[in-house]
Amino acid sequence: MTLLSLTGISKRYGAVTALDRATLEIKAGTLTAIVGASGSGKTTLLRLIAGFEAPDAGRIAFAGAEIAGPSAFVPAHRRAIGLVAQEGALFPHLSVGGNVGFGMDHRSPDAVDALLDAVELDPAIRSRMPHELSGGQQQRVALARALARRPKLMLLDEPFSALDAGLRANMRQMVKRRLTEEGVTGILVTHDQQEALSFADQLAVLEEGRVVQAGSPRELYLQPRTEMLAKFLGDALIIEGIVQSGETDTPLGRVRVGRATADGQVRVLLRPEQVRLVSWSEGTPTAEIVSASFEGPVTVVTFRAAGVQFTLKVPSADAPVQGRASIVLVGTGHVIPQ
Repeated sequence: MTLLSLTGISKRYGAVTALDRATLEIKAGTLTAIVGASGSGKTTLLRLIAGFEAPDAGRIAFAGAEIAGPSAFVPAHRRAIGLVAQEGALFPHLSVGGNVGFGMDHRSPDAVDALLDAVELDPAIRSRMPHELSGGQQQRVALARALARRPKLMLLDEPFSALDAGLRANMRQMVKRRLTEEGVTGILVTHDQQEALSFADQLAVLEEGRVVQAGSPRELYLQPRTEMLAKFLGDALIIEGIVQSGETDTPLGRVRVGRATADGQVRVLLRPEQVRLVSWSEGTPTAEIVSASFEGPVTVVTFRAAGVQFTLKVPSADAPVQGRASIVLVGTGHVIPQ
């Protein structure tokens, strides 16, 4: 069942178009990540969903009712929508317990403790002030405060960006687990593509104010509609090839293509993990090693094949560092639509 529907949403600030007829549907109980370059409209879209601003055009429907459109606007406090901002935005004059209880009708200590426990915090910290907490603790308190209102939808505006890498990954998994267990639909806005891919059931990519593709993370990663999307969502090898009977001849060798494609010249997407460099043997596609840079678990190998230069991250235990290697392609290539 669709919980949130955005249809033809536009928003302008003077001469700047932040959103341009953006359309997106979000099913109840799912987690959606919205990604895009700086200025693509991610935060504006979140603000319109939250009710902080009204769209200039289009409609937003939530739980079967229109909450923003030409003839309707439901203010933020009347929407069953929670928000966790980038810095947590705790009330500095309230204790942890006061912050968590702020959105509750009945601020019983037991209810506050239950929410703190739900976000994996010791209830004993309820009397601490925000400045006495670490960054990770502040974000957990902010999540508990947002959950206190029992929202149907939780908006997450880059909530992990200020955390270090290890804590960030742990927080992301905790939030994902908690939203799923509580049955709360979630929307994460992030500039981190890997974070989006690992968090979401659905991934939506914004470009110049429009949703250019939405679908499962796997679909967008392996079958992007455009070359821009292919490069935005991760390292991409986009190479020229000739299709013949469902297979494509490329400078790196022959690879199957994933959808019916007419014979002829195409541009094929391969992800780096689909390219293996193995001990050289005669009669195979050959990579001439140009350089190799050791980075611990991986080595960045630059090589030349058929006059074209490529760069890959290769597991260091297997990385060729000089001379030549044979190229083995695995999986299925994706033909970039023209």
